[in-house]
Amino acid sequence: MARYSSIYKPRPFKMFQNRVAVSMRALGCFLTLFYLTLASPLVEKRQTDYHWVDTWTSMPQLVEPDNLPPSPFVRSHYHSQTYKENLTISQKTSSSVFNDATIRQTLHFSIATTRLRVQLSNTFGTTDLPITAASLALPNSGKAGVNGIASSPIVGLTFNGVASITIPRGAVAYSDPVDFAATAESNVALNFYLAKGQQGTSITGHPGSRTTIWMQAGNHVNATTVPGTSVKHWYAQLRFLKTFF
Repeated sequence: MARYSSIYKPRPFKMFQNRVAVSMRALGCFLTLFYLTLASPLVEKRQTDYHWVDTWTSMPQLVEPDNLPPSPFVRSHYHSQTYKENLTISQKTSSSVFNDATIRQTLHFSIATTRLRVQLSNTFGTTDLPITAASLALPNSGKAGVNGIASSPIVGLTFNGVASITIPRGAVAYSDPVDFAATAESNVALNFYLAKGQQGTSITGHPGSRTTIWMQAGNHVNATTVPGTSVKHWYAQLRFLKTFF
């Protein structure tokens, strides 16, 4: 997996300074936690004069044990050893989250856009966060919290030109800008797949999202339906959604 050149580690209490959100400021996401950026021309400026504007954001948090995803999306790994008289003892050696899992969650655009980028956060992770694949799509009927997406457009995200990325612990990363049209006050579905999951159970998220997300075993980032398990949390990935304005 490639490491994105724009990865950085925010300093405590400095992460959210000098950021202006269009509709929500540090509202509170995996996973999950995204930074979405949109793009539209200002009427009074030249068509080539653009800048990035924050249109959606979420406050990253350490996910408490009671808010971790349900089984089988949290796995414990054991080591068994057999002693004399056929006595076998198993000891828990490690845990992982979202191993071979797809996560689908919806975000909100405050303004119209034709171009955007996403920021993913591993701020509270104590291990690296490996994202195997990610995509953006429009949710069915434009609704939030649904498990279905329209078959077109489905736009794959890249990071420094590569479809996968490993975000170091305590760091955030930006996707490459992508062309993606959305109207003001609409929703977008972010899908991402973790082939190996994240080791340990210290992950970044936003348990107070009040928005349903969906998760399913296997790679389904481009599937029109993810009929698996649902919870009302955002998980440690998405922090900001930016638009080009």
